[in-house]
Amino acid sequence: MSAGGRGLFDVASPESLGVEDDFQAVGDRMRIDLLTPDLDPEYTAFLDRLGSEYPGVLAYHYPFNRDMLQEIGMGTALYFGAWSRGELVGVLPGFLRLSRSGAAYCSMPFFGPNAGVICDPHAGGAEEAIHAKLLGALMDHLSGVRDLLTAALYTPFLFRRFDLYDRMMSDAVVVERETQYLFLPEVQSNPRSRRLFAAEPRPGVEVRTRVTPERVAEFYDVYVENCVASGIPIKPRRSVEAVMTRGGEAGRVRCYFAYHAGRMIAGLVAMWGPSTASYYIPCTRPDSRPLQPGTALAGRAVRDAAAAGLRFWNWEGSPSRESGVYRFKAKWGSTESAYRIYVRPYVQEEVFRRMGVDRLAAEFPNVYVYPHARLLHPVGEDAGRESCPAR
Repeated sequence: MSAGGRGLFDVASPESLGVEDDFQAVGDRMRIDLLTPDLDPEYTAFLDRLGSEYPGVLAYHYPFNRDMLQEIGMGTALYFGAWSRGELVGVLPGFLRLSRSGAAYCSMPFFGPNAGVICDPHAGGAEEAIHAKLLGALMDHLSGVRDLLTAALYTPFLFRRFDLYDRMMSDAVVVERETQYLFLPEVQSNPRSRRLFAAEPRPGVEVRTRVTPERVAEFYDVYVENCVASGIPIKPRRSVEAVMTRGGEAGRVRCYFAYHAGRMIAGLVAMWGPSTASYYIPCTRPDSRPLQPGTALAGRAVRDAAAAGLRFWNWEGSPSRESGVYRFKAKWGSTESAYRIYVRPYVQEEVFRRMGVDRLAAEFPNVYVYPHARLLHPVGEDAGRESCPAR
């Protein structure tokens, strides 16, 4: 079965999702507006309904994650919605981030195929109209933002209609990326995936799932130790704590902890959308890697997701195909799927070159502003493929 095929998605018809066949014809009557917190019940119902069939709806899109990102200073939420005949039919989540050098619009922070326009991918002309209206509204809004440096949009998980962004962002710098995933209903029929599905802890290693303040604090210590050893950017403590607690309360987060000799040696935070589980924060103490607790936790999380009826396991991005992270995900029989980052600059590239990679990263931590690879090579030289932080 091909990746991204209609049979794989089995998305409901436009009628069952409430999107009209003649939507393009009534596109001019579509209403575009900001999705404010008072609309969260309607927004959540839209995500639940569409996400039950469409794997591109992720836990990242839900209000608990938006609120957490604002509280930790990731920027101001700028979520647009599209309504047809009084019904919400498409959304475009994102954030506006300010720094001393200017402003930047970005998709959901922390990288990955996790934003862009979210709507029914099988609605024909409706899909095209929703993209045009939402992306157009965003660009109109950004035209009034002072000192705007760039706008960067990630495409959604398992999204293939890049032409819809090409039309609206023809002047963008396009960064090609890939994610990996498992189709959970087929995991046990794939000999490689079945090994992960059956993975159990080594003798002496115990897996626990109950979230307590003490475990959250210990998990963060393991996470920082893992990131420092691997050169991975560290998410703020408040963001990790909020995801593990509030995300769990919202029913969108599952946490797993591995203990050995009374000490936490590894952890995993998985984000659950209606049909897709995302491999959000895996971490292992470097001195405990020989026990392979990360494999046991991933196996348990994959089993839980499959048992709950979820259909996709989203491994997220990797630094490169040559990286150990990519190879770890690939060895379980994962399928690769392309995604893109569309970066529209509002200033000349020379502005970013003068700022430099270190300053960009310092002023805009955990968000994508401009391809660093382009800034690390002379003008006109092939920058090659840019890596991204590992999960």
